[in-house]
Amino acid sequence: MRDRLVSLVEAAVARAQQGGTLPRVEMPEVTIERPARADQGDFATNFALRAKRAVGPKGPAPMDIAGAITAAI
Repeated sequence: MRDRLVSLVEAAVARAQQGGTLPRVEMPEVTIERPARADQGDFATNFALRAKRAVGPKGPAPMDIAGAITAAI
């Protein structure tokens, strides 16, 4: 299941970059984890926070990165 989710996020990032909603820069590895608390969902990723470093200070904010990925899914 984790591998499927990683592939889904990676494909969404690629689509967002191709569509111009995310900059075409090398992004960090996508990691999927189980949250410490069950009420926070089944799986989680901090990819948008780590991707902020890749896009730089003038790039989109983590919430905008997450929104672009969500829209591309």
